[in-house]
Order: sequence, then structure tokens, then C-alpha cells
Amino acid sequence: MRGKGSQKEARLERLKEEIIEYIAGVPDCSAADIVHYLSNERRMRNHGLTTRKVGLF
Repeated sequence: MRGKGSQKEARLERLKEEIIEYIAGVPDCSAADIVHYLSNERRMRNHGLTTRKVGLF
């Protein structure tokens, strides 16, 4: 993410927290599992999530 807006920072922080929470519950998951969970279960479809982006975390 390029900008430094407060909404972007908040979105990134929420994304990090959601990923950490999911990994804590399902330790042997793949990046594709995380993207599927966040996109479909947590309704984070407009965040531009891809397995490559999630893999960076």
C-alpha cells in the first residue's frame, strides 16, 4: 500500500489481526486458505487480497 492515510493504516492493521487470529486457530493453513477465509467468511472482499500478498505476512 502506497499512501499513509489513516483508513489505509486501519485496514492494514485489521488485516494483520485477522490473519494472526486465523493462523492461531488453524496453524497448518496455506495462504490460499487464509485468503478464502478472509474473503468469504470475514467479508473482506474489497481489500484486494491475493495469496501472494498474504504470503508476505
